[in-house]
Amino acid sequence: VLVLLALAEQTHRGTGTAADLPKRAGLEQVQLSQTAAHGYNPFGTGPESRDQIDNVVDNDPNTTWSTEQYYEGTLKKAGGVGLGIYLDAAPGVVGKAIAIQTPTPGFAVQVYVADRLELSDPYGASKPLMQRGWQGPVGASARVHSGERIPLRLHGARHRYYLMWMIALPPSRQSATIAELTLFR
Repeated sequence: VLVLLALAEQTHRGTGTAADLPKRAGLEQVQLSQTAAHGYNPFGTGPESRDQIDNVVDNDPNTTWSTEQYYEGTLKKAGGVGLGIYLDAAPGVVGKAIAIQTPTPGFAVQVYVADRLELSDPYGASKPLMQRGWQGPVGASARVHSGERIPLRLHGARHRYYLMWMIALPPSRQSATIAELTLFR
């Protein structure tokens, strides 16, 4: 049994190494499964671009996920402001940073973490993120640039879920596009 556990820990989890991100001392990429990314739009009418979501963890910056078109240029919805993508880093990891590669820089994000999620609420419900199981924000960027690594303030705490929560679109844009999300420990 111990041998099987040791081998399981050495098994490749899925996505390989992030393309176009230079290495940084003290940061190691978390190997996520190809199905680790999940769209999260609790204040809207449902997931956005569901068929593109796996593109953000495939280590190919030429494949992307995009928000829907927001013709008024705002992410304000009936239930609240924002939408996001969360990464499932099962069974959990102490994240140090999350990198965002994007062809549409300038949007604003906050990063949240969770160990359990409350996904039973209907879309459009105005229940705040904290009441849905999210903690934070543990990191943020007011104007994301491609390749930006957002430091996470977790104080050594391990978490399973990492949410990139977009709160504003790029200036003069009606949507935003993510090429890759990379979690580092």
